This record gives sequence, structure tokens and C-alpha cells, in this order.
Amino acid sequence: MYEGEFNNDDINGYGLFTFKNMHTYEGQFTNGIFHGKGIYKWPDGCYFKGEYVNGVREGNGEYKFVNGKIFKGPFTKGKPNGKGILTIKGTDYNCEFENGKLLTDLKSHIKKKKNSTV
Repeated sequence: MYEGEFNNDDINGYGLFTFKNMHTYEGQFTNGIFHGKGIYKWPDGCYFKGEYVNGVREGNGEYKFVNGKIFKGPFTKGKPNGKGILTIKGTDYNCEFENGKLLTDLKSHIKKKKNSTV
């Protein structure tokens, strides 16, 4: 179900699309495709908020994983890719992803944070 702007008999502009599986996308559309800033939400609480290019997460964004971790940083071809911030239980960690795979050894970061004094 779609609520929003139309132009030239197609979904263009800002709108809210609710899928049959209860996933939602709210944001910019071009010719019926996610394009521009938007937020896609899953019923389990996961979401992606950021930039879309031709229906794909591309550019800067924020993704909440099902385990509650949140990655803020660049996305390429729909996957986290590059340096960003990973938030775990309210604590931010510098990290790096490559093609959706976490490269940073978070165990050493977590150990350092526990041993440091503020």
C-alpha cells in the first residue's frame, strides 16, 4: 500500500510504502524506486536510515541489526563498506567494514575500554 506523491502516473517524490510482510519504506521515490533519503523498517525492529540510489543502500546511512547493534557509516551496493561507528549497548566503537564484513577486532576495543579510566 502506498501513500504519497505521484508524478506522470508513477510513484515520484515523498511517500510511505507498506509491504504485505509489514516492512515499510518512508522517503524519496523516483519512478517507483527508492531513491534519495529514506528509512526502511523491518517488523523485528531492524532499520536502515540513509541514502538510496536506484533502490540500493548507497552512501551514508545507519543500520540497526537484529541484535541491537547500530552501524553508522558508508554503504556500497547495499552493504556496510568503510570506516564508521558501531554502537554496542550504548558504547561507540570505531570500526571498518568491507563488503558487509566487519574487519575490526572489536574484542580488543572492548577490552581497552573496560581497562581505561575516565
